[in-house]
Amino acid sequence: MAVTGVTTWLFTRDTEGDEKGAQSNAESDGNETGGSIDENGTAPEASRVDVENESQPAAADPEPEPEGPETNESAINESAPDTTPTAEDVTLSDTELVIESNMATVTGTATNEGDEPVTIDLEVQFLEGDEQLGRPALGGTTGLQPGDSWEFTISARGSELSGATDYEIAKNVQTRS
Repeated sequence: MAVTGVTTWLFTRDTEGDEKGAQSNAESDGNETGGSIDENGTAPEASRVDVENESQPAAADPEPEPEGPETNESAINESAPDTTPTAEDVTLSDTELVIESNMATVTGTATNEGDEPVTIDLEVQFLEGDEQLGRPALGGTTGLQPGDSWEFTISARGSELSGATDYEIAKNVQTRS
């Protein structure tokens, strides 16, 4: 692929170590590297090397394989078990819906069954049949240690909640920060 109308500079060192710059135009030089061509029609060493490198396949000089155990990140990630807490690491039990006038309350117990301390956010959506009533009510705790339980009470107020007959609880579980 020829580059036209581009001016580049090629810096080389002569035998005394002096740096010399030569303005080059790829179109006038007739080579793609932008190097100058001397009066004998020979390109400087840097230009010849550039052209040779462009024509060699990338696999001609493979990198040596690392010795010892693998240390690249993907190998570590593939071999290490994922210990990130999930919603499955927290169990909910003894949940109960209580309706009093214009207030709906869900009580229960959340237990950390995982191996790390967690932060738990619960979102309770009150229902009448399949219909959602109002906005979800939120509750949460931080630093729940493995094996520990949290007795929760999550309430919401509103005249529409007096007709609540059921609820759904969504869990968001994260490592403690």
